[in-house]
Amino acid sequence: MADQRTIPTRKPRGVRVLGAAASADATEARVSSLALQGANQVTELSITFKAYQALERFISPEYEHEVDDAVPPSRSELGSLLHTLNAEMQRQLGALADTTTVLQAQVERKSAAASSSSPPP
Repeated sequence: MADQRTIPTRKPRGVRVLGAAASADATEARVSSLALQGANQVTELSITFKAYQALERFISPEYEHEVDDAVPPSRSELGSLLHTLNAEMQRQLGALADTTTVLQAQVERKSAAASSSSPPP
């Protein structure tokens, strides 16, 4: 039969084992980062939405003098502009949805860790 010796395992050099406090700090930092990222994405989305509103006002002016002053773009130009705005808005909504999903998971994980580490009443 082959010799079955136990080979000792060592922690690789430069690798630190995180304690519960360090792990909680890392989770809190991640949650904070995700919240900031979400806020930035909402700002980007609001800028894109303002562009969409401007296009809407251009297509359907509220006042009669706006009709006379407007330079009528071609149908293909309007279609391209709408396509670009819609694609950008969809991209931003997707990114925001992804961020909020990850943020929710981080908060739930932190909440579960906090409840499991607290002593029972």
